[in-house]
Amino acid sequence: MSDQWEDMLSRHPSVDPKKMLDYLEGKLSEEDKRAVELQLAESDFEADAMEGLSRIGDKARIGGIVTDLNNNLRRKTRQRRKQLFRNGIGFPLWLAYATFIIILLVVVGFIILKKIQVP
Repeated sequence: MSDQWEDMLSRHPSVDPKKMLDYLEGKLSEEDKRAVELQLAESDFEADAMEGLSRIGDKARIGGIVTDLNNNLRRKTRQRRKQLFRNGIGFPLWLAYATFIIILLVVVGFIILKKIQVP
C-alpha cells in the first residue's frame, strides 16, 4: 500500500488502511466485510470517507486523487499561513512595539534611579 493511504487513513486509529482498500476492491471475506462495516457505523468520518471513495468508478485512480488532494491541502494551508503572517494576524506587530517601549521605559527608569541614588 502506498504512503499516501497510510498518511490519510492512519490518523484515525480504528481504521486499518489495508482492510479499507481491500473492502473497496472486494477482496475481503464476509466476516472481514462485516467488521469493516461495523467500524464505519461507529464513525461518521470513516463512513463519509468510504462513501466518497466508493463512488469513484476506477479504483486505480484513487491513489492519484488522494495525492492531488493532499498536495492541494498542503499548498492552501501554506498560502493561508503566509497570508496571515503578512497581514499581521500571525504575529501582532503592535505587541512587538509595546514590548519594546515598555523595556525602553524600564531601562530609562533604572538609569534615572541609579543616578539619583549614587551621590
